[in-house]
Amino acid sequence: MYDSLSGRLARMEAAVRTLIKGLGEDVEREGLVDTPKRVAKAFMDVTCGYSEDVKSLIGSALFNEDTVDSRNAGIVLVRDIDFASTSERTLMPFHGRAHIAYIPSAGVVLGLSKLARITRCFSKRLQSPHRLCAEIASAFLAYVPCSGVAVVLEARHLSPAESPERHVAASIAGVFQQEGSHELEELSAMLGLDNLASVALPVDTLVSCASGNGVCTPVDRAASLHLAPQTPGGSEKESSTDGDESDVTMEGSDTPEMMEAAVSTLLRELLGAYTINEAFRTTARRYVNCLIASTSGYQQKLPTLGQTARRTDAGNITDSEGSIVGGEAPVSLNAWDALVTRCSSCCGQRDALAGSNGFARAPHLATPVHCCQQNSLECSTADLPKNSWSTCTALHASGRVCTVLQATLPFRSQCEHHMLPFYGRCHVAVLTPALSPGAASMDDMHGVVAAFTHRLQVQERITQQVADAVAELHGVPTGDDGLDAGGVMVVVDATHMCMVARGVENHAGATMSVAVRGCFGGACELRRHVLQQARMAMPRTQH
Repeated sequence: MYDSLSGRLARMEAAVRTLIKGLGEDVEREGLVDTPKRVAKAFMDVTCGYSEDVKSLIGSALFNEDTVDSRNAGIVLVRDIDFASTSERTLMPFHGRAHIAYIPSAGVVLGLSKLARITRCFSKRLQSPHRLCAEIASAFLAYVPCSGVAVVLEARHLSPAESPERHVAASIAGVFQQEGSHELEELSAMLGLDNLASVALPVDTLVSCASGNGVCTPVDRAASLHLAPQTPGGSEKESSTDGDESDVTMEGSDTPEMMEAAVSTLLRELLGAYTINEAFRTTARRYVNCLIASTSGYQQKLPTLGQTARRTDAGNITDSEGSIVGGEAPVSLNAWDALVTRCSSCCGQRDALAGSNGFARAPHLATPVHCCQQNSLECSTADLPKNSWSTCTALHASGRVCTVLQATLPFRSQCEHHMLPFYGRCHVAVLTPALSPGAASMDDMHGVVAAFTHRLQVQERITQQVADAVAELHGVPTGDDGLDAGGVMVVVDATHMCMVARGVENHAGATMSVAVRGCFGGACELRRHVLQQARMAMPRTQH
């Protein structure tokens, strides 16, 4: 039996504080002081579907329709039902659109709004895309007379282990499941999904994303987790204060285990008896690894002006003197080092997880490494940016024609208010100073973006920090000293899971933020030109 709601929330908040401290952050700074409460309530919200009854959701919304003849009934398709759910494998969100098709029988149809309610009920649970499809379809078969049902999801999984592209999952039953089904072919045509038949699984095949062997994700955490630097900015506190007595002190190799125990506490308070499900047994470890991967930028070393970056045979980025830049630093005992140690003990993958020079690999350079026991994550490099600047010309108010260098870099970050991912693109425009040796390399630019996005963050801060770093890298002054002094403009466009997964559930929304340095500050025509270029480079296809 659960005790009081306040008691459950208090234990969950203490667990979240343990996670934040394990990541090396100050739980008492302004941006994080209320985060434990927000995260605890958020977890309760994304699992509220366990307490909902599908039969009561449908209620009396089954209507007799004599014109619907069972022998000639066609497909009824409700498409583009927005949803957001939480992975049973990683506790990270996945979201997208659901399409539900059925063929009525017995002259009965279901009120269309109920399809969205059923989808929401099952999405507000720990799920995998295939399981979510199957549970929606199973509920439909149980309560709605039909000769066939098909549930199709187009979803994007926001985990460091997953590629950013949408993936399709589908569950089918009845006439849709029959071999050579014409109904399935028709549904495929209606949705414009040519590969539907190849991904559709029978409704009784519950595919758990938690099954099978996994891999360990290389994570760049170079210094002790309790040494994450204070986030700069006037809104942040200059010094930290002690947490309450429920907080714990974590040192060295015990850190990952204590963080995993905190996640287990969250699951126990949320789900009770449900946590005995086999799918949840390694979820805590995967979630901790995801958090570590998404906060690997705290200790990342930024490139400096005049550095000539190059890739080594091992994949590291070095400057002209051979020193590693873009995120490499000596490994010490922290959550990542302990993870590497555990991999060494279970399958001897320490040398593969850490570079041969003893440095942890940067997330954007890492290659997938299989681990026989950790059953964790796979690092994806599918969202690496192209390896060169694009150029365009713009007319300044003075009559001079300017050549502006531009690059659009994909990113994922972790909201410090809700500890949920947000993702999108960072568009950087540079007008190099007259005496500049040239533009920084794409490796450097990606390293700059990764350094500030792989943290607990807010989008507005990322935009300003990237602008400052790129300006410093190119020798651009903060103020407007004229065209010859150069300029930098940064435009960030992102989708936030805190806007999708709860509250207003604004699935179509996105947030854009802008920062300018140097000559862009006094040149509205240049800013307008870059914004137009950014809109073309960042089409609204992220949702």
